[in-house]
Amino acid sequence: MSMRDLGSARAGLYAWLAQRISALYIAGFSLFVTLRLLMYPIDGYDAWRAWLSGGAVRLALAVFLIAVFVHAWVGMRSVWMDYLRSSAWRFSISMLTGLGLLALVLWSAQIVFWDLRP
Repeated sequence: MSMRDLGSARAGLYAWLAQRISALYIAGFSLFVTLRLLMYPIDGYDAWRAWLSGGAVRLALAVFLIAVFVHAWVGMRSVWMDYLRSSAWRFSISMLTGLGLLALVLWSAQIVFWDLRP
């Protein structure tokens, strides 16, 4: 059986994969940051800024923010699809959830990356 044979179940499989992959990345990045801070504590704003302005850490943090957005979106979308029977309610709540999550991700990115411009 190929992915083409699954029909609408394919969308569910993609959501399931997105949820699992984002969870693994969130866990891995959280473990990395925890170990990094335990082994080499960062004291002061300038040290934080220097650490976060590194290319690899900045990229990893950006991917982390996207992973949190994807993980939250897939989880909340599943809840709304399971418990909201009315299509109008489901669409409205899903739209508000998506816009709210997008606003939070953009706000987080602004907070983390705004002051790190070279």
